[in-house]
Amino acid sequence: MTTIRNLIRVGLGMLAIAVLLAAIPRTIRVPMKDGGQVSFVQPSLIGKFFCSNCTIKFSPREGKTNSVELAQDTFDGPMMVVASTNTNVFICIYDFDVDLLLIRIDLSRKFEPLPPKSPLQGSLLGATCKIERVRSYESNDLYFVADALEKMPSKQFKDQSVGLNLLVYRLRNSQGFIAKTIRGEFSTNSRYEDDNR
Repeated sequence: MTTIRNLIRVGLGMLAIAVLLAAIPRTIRVPMKDGGQVSFVQPSLIGKFFCSNCTIKFSPREGKTNSVELAQDTFDGPMMVVASTNTNVFICIYDFDVDLLLIRIDLSRKFEPLPPKSPLQGSLLGATCKIERVRSYESNDLYFVADALEKMPSKQFKDQSVGLNLLVYRLRNSQGFIAKTIRGEFSTNSRYEDDNR
């Protein structure tokens, strides 16, 4: 009887640890070229099941801090932020249910409302700078992000990308898979009304 009680205590203790670990969010930090940083919080496993907001903060070494607020839930949310060759421009890889959207964030330009038919309408909750979706015909940005993912060291990818937290292990798509998806899906015919030039 004592052995059964001890097993139950151990099992309950392990369950409590699992629930605690599943409730802990993780902050992702990406260095900026000027010495500043981009940061956003990956939701916990429990938080993924509830609709929440994700604020991506762009904190340069000097100057104004900008932010972008995006919707985040079980099926949608930012996966990663990639710095472009322009110091003021970043590309956010956004998990859009069964699709990926690339969001261009230009810190040097003021916010402008999205076009009415933009697929970002329900996902972009607020911003202090220019936000626009990279369209299917904008191959320079598409190939830049795909190349950056393929050349990125795996540790950097793991540190700077969102995954699904399962206790001490994080599930995520591989960087090769994401790069192939960006190249393959985005190079085909336009799928959104605002893809038309």
